[in-house]
Amino acid sequence: GWLLSESLAAKYTCVLFLFHSGFKVSITRQGRGALKKDVVRCEDFEFFAAALLNYWVRADVNVSSIADRITTDDATFMQLKAGLGDVYGFELDKLFVTSLREIKNLVFNVRDPALQQLWQLVRQRISGTGANGSNKKGVFYETSPQLASNQKKMRALEQGRAFRTAAKGLVSIGAGLAQLKEFRDLFEDANQKVVEPLIEAGLNSADIAALLSATADAFGDLDALRLAC
Repeated sequence: GWLLSESLAAKYTCVLFLFHSGFKVSITRQGRGALKKDVVRCEDFEFFAAALLNYWVRADVNVSSIADRITTDDATFMQLKAGLGDVYGFELDKLFVTSLREIKNLVFNVRDPALQQLWQLVRQRISGTGANGSNKKGVFYETSPQLASNQKKMRALEQGRAFRTAAKGLVSIGAGLAQLKEFRDLFEDANQKVVEPLIEAGLNSADIAALLSATADAFGDLDALRLAC
């Protein structure tokens, strides 16, 4: 305890975690030939820190449905801050980090087949169709129905390199979290390796949120990972 009110203690914990981690954040980025400022509020960093502390640092968290629960609304933020009382220390959970490194080895060993299957699983979730043909809704399908119905964007993801680049970026970022330098580059790597390729493919923020949520949910159904368990 910090001998502070619950709300202020949560904010203080998030700030300490951000300073401890030493994340590198650029105030500008290169985009389509011109420097563009990224608008990030203090509240965004606080939310980010609370999410990482709850799901990457806590060893006792149930991660089976994280994609269903992580949204950027106020209710979720309050739940995240409430969970900070169960966080002890700022180091990433070792089992979590080791698992992410093993995922990279498994996925990249089979190369294209795993990425092709991942896209099929993601597309099923975005369109709301389960693997068995049932009308199962995707994780965040209701938040961005226009992505599933936009054939141009879906073709750009499937036929282009955007989804493959973003998926490989996610796996590489996860595998590098054990290295301090890689962890500190988390913001910039996520922007350059994941977000920017999707923006170049024509996706907006709602599309990207839906795609990444579906991707997170689909990883567990990859044959390469299921056979290794």
